[in-house]
Amino acid sequence: LENILTKGLIAKDEKRANSYQTTKKIIDEYHKAFIEKALAQLNLNTQHLQDYSQLAKTPRDQRNEAYKKSLEKIQDLLRKQIVGTFKSKNNKKQFDRMFKKELLLEDLPQFVAGHEEWVLDPEFNNFTSYFVGFHENRKNMYAVEEHKTAIAYRIIHENLPKFLDNCQLFDQITKNKPELLAQLQQIELNLPEVFEQQLNSKLELTKVFELQFFNHLCAQSGIDSFNSLIGGKAQAEGQIKTKGLNEIINLYNQQQTDKKQKVGKFKLLYKQMLSDRTSISFLPEQFNSDQECLDAINHFYTDNLSGVEGVAKKISVVLEKLHNKEFDLDKIYLKNSATVSQVSHVLYKDYALIGRALSCYYTTVIKNNYVQMYAKAKNDSTREKLEAAQSSFIKSTHSLTELQDALNLYASTLDADDSQALLINKKSIHDYFEPSQTFGYTTEEGKFFNWSSLIESRYSTISALLNTAYPADQQLIANKDEVASLKAFLDAAQGLLNAVRVLELEANNTFEKDEIFYEEFQALIDELKLLMPLYNKVRNYCTKKPYSTEKIKLNFDNPNFLEGWDQNKEESYRSVLLRKNNDFFLGVIDKENSKILTQLPQAPLGVNCIEKMQLKFFPGAAKAIPESSTQLNEVKAHFENQTTHSIELNDKKFVRPLKISREIFDLNNTTFNSSSQTFEYKPGKDDEDQGEAGQPKKFQKKYLELTNDAVGFRTALNLWIDFCKEFLNSYVGTQEFNFILKPNEQYES
Repeated sequence: LENILTKGLIAKDEKRANSYQTTKKIIDEYHKAFIEKALAQLNLNTQHLQDYSQLAKTPRDQRNEAYKKSLEKIQDLLRKQIVGTFKSKNNKKQFDRMFKKELLLEDLPQFVAGHEEWVLDPEFNNFTSYFVGFHENRKNMYAVEEHKTAIAYRIIHENLPKFLDNCQLFDQITKNKPELLAQLQQIELNLPEVFEQQLNSKLELTKVFELQFFNHLCAQSGIDSFNSLIGGKAQAEGQIKTKGLNEIINLYNQQQTDKKQKVGKFKLLYKQMLSDRTSISFLPEQFNSDQECLDAINHFYTDNLSGVEGVAKKISVVLEKLHNKEFDLDKIYLKNSATVSQVSHVLYKDYALIGRALSCYYTTVIKNNYVQMYAKAKNDSTREKLEAAQSSFIKSTHSLTELQDALNLYASTLDADDSQALLINKKSIHDYFEPSQTFGYTTEEGKFFNWSSLIESRYSTISALLNTAYPADQQLIANKDEVASLKAFLDAAQGLLNAVRVLELEANNTFEKDEIFYEEFQALIDELKLLMPLYNKVRNYCTKKPYSTEKIKLNFDNPNFLEGWDQNKEESYRSVLLRKNNDFFLGVIDKENSKILTQLPQAPLGVNCIEKMQLKFFPGAAKAIPESSTQLNEVKAHFENQTTHSIELNDKKFVRPLKISREIFDLNNTTFNSSSQTFEYKPGKDDEDQGEAGQPKKFQKKYLELTNDAVGFRTALNLWIDFCKEFLNSYVGTQEFNFILKPNEQYES
């Protein structure tokens, strides 16, 4: 340790760790610029958009398995097109470089030029591998799969459904509310610059709410413009804010005495990936002091939770309206079976009661011949399909009205004095939101608090702590009572969030909703969700050890540190495993002494010494053998230039010459095209990849499956096996192994 400290290796790693945080932010800015540029070129397939739009209009009771498969197919096609844009001819080179060393060495320096606030640490020029994990994480944003962290998912599964809802609302206003439409169209004069770039002309609302316009709403610039149109736009200091569409609708609704005449509001779109990281003013990256932690908790309470304007009170008001049936319960939903179980337990002290009611409802109303079909089923497979369909229905999203209908039906099948029937007749589904008896928390002593009052009660116990300067000579994490009180307060806020999220739908839902309820409700939920990063940071701060420091990655001035243990790589990786008696040690070698292991004297017999692990590693033969033989650049160049019929490898990597014939080279570099029934020259590094893609090599099983050419397959396989055996006997890196190789005929592939 003394040598490590003297050389300043840990200090260098600490500096590198700090620079890493800064550089990650710059890389994210680079990704944002690339995403913006690529998505500006996107033009989604019109037919696919129309198909998606039609599917979104499917009535809820017709959304069967066929519907789900059709929807998933269209979503998959649209996601693939988006990802294809990132890897198109115009973008592919830049895309590939974003995950390689060229990003840090060449592209980022050009990107930060002219931005004095962005400073790159030249230390990373020799440590580009430091970002391998970060690059893998960022690569996930560009995934074609249905991942919630992916750009394509954000566009197709989250923002497209919102946009379609907005189009439907605008269409309803156009047809049924001409006086409101006239007011909304005034925004064309008030916000003429919105979508100026996208439209290349003056703003026209009818164009904005056409399906093809969604292409302009994929990049962050388009999302910003659209959200300004919906929510309004702040002007320069001292000037009045320009109203957005929703503010005009809000004023219209205030003038309606008949609630049936009120109109829902347009939905804001989610920000694009990396642009959605809105900074919370009171919340730093991490807490560096007790006072900073306490101030953050207090800010969240005063700015978000407390008082008449606080989110807790506002949620109570909205849910009281829901309890009083002031919203359309047929268009308000519990999102899944987990939330149904939660509500079932709160109302009836039975997690499964509503589930049993839904099961009864399915067999009586949804599939009223279920019992007969089940009885007539001729085999287990048929019965399993019937059970799976019933289970799928029970676990799906249900409106409050449907849940109540299911409960009423289930109660009618029970005796009048049955305990379950009595519970159902006593409490309806909407009673879950009743603030004085149900929607809250019951203490161990049996005292009930609604969530709003519980938050206020818990805050009162920590108010003095939060509003007084914390003593400099004390440590918050050492005071268990104070930490417990802080946790109790945050748990109360978390309890409110968990309780109301039973109504929160997935962003990609296509249900017919009570838009007035969900517009107000979702805005409150989003505000309350600010609790989540605060909760996590407070927990992390208050549970760390008093003596702990932040973890940093140790490299000891070696970008390849601990990347492997193969004996041939010890000089590069400069790390070894040592053993003395029964104790094990990690040996770290200074770069000035990287060859020290080649100079060690042989220990005399019988002397107690330190042992060093010797490891020889040979990866999977299917990949490693071609990479060291047929796929070497010199070998490919030899046969591509048509020089001689064979080439011999006889350098220091081989203990004896290895001959590669034209026949062997072609075996591993040509693939079978099942469409044309011909072999094509397709050199690849990996022996396995192309076979899986439907263009196998002749010695791969896929070829036999496609052609039934058993003789050709077996002949090719024997040739390849013979070559692999010869390689293993010739290659230096395999001489340490005692391979036991079977006769060729015992290998099937």
